[in-house]
Amino acid sequence: MKTETVLQQKIKEFEAKSFNPFKPSRTFFTNVKIGQKRFWKLVRGEESLKLTEMEALATYFGVPVNDFTTTPN
Repeated sequence: MKTETVLQQKIKEFEAKSFNPFKPSRTFFTNVKIGQKRFWKLVRGEESLKLTEMEALATYFGVPVNDFTTTPN
């Protein structure tokens, strides 16, 4: 069984708070400055987050940056 990535965990938390499925739009990708292909590789854990990406995603999801530096539960 694969463990959940930190980004997958943050997406699930975001969905639970907003009561809506997370469907990133073109505006989302523009705002976080991460391309679609790279974003989904990050979600799947195929690539590692860069600090600038952590900062952008933390701002979007409303969580501290260090949430992205810890290992998921």
